[in-house]
Amino acid sequence: EKIFTENTPKTNSQYAGQLVFHYGEKITGLQQTQLNVKPYKGLMYVFPATLQHYVPPFFTDFTRISISGNYLLESNVR
Repeated sequence: EKIFTENTPKTNSQYAGQLVFHYGEKITGLQQTQLNVKPYKGLMYVFPATLQHYVPPFFTDFTRISISGNYLLESNVR
C-alpha cells in the first residue's frame, strides 16, 4: 500500500489524517501495539498489505484524496 500526501491542512483533531499501524498482540496495557505516522507534503509509505492499518476521521472542508495499491515483486535471478 502507498500513502502520499500533497497538502496537509491544519485541523483541531490530534490524530486527524495520521496513518496508524497496529502490530503484535495486545495482552496487557503495557505493550505498545500501535504506531501513529503524521503526514507531511511529499510523504509516501510502502508497507505490507497484511499490516493492520487505518486513518482516523478527518473533519474539515479540505478534500482528502487517498491513493493506495498493491504490487508484487518478482525476480528472475537464479
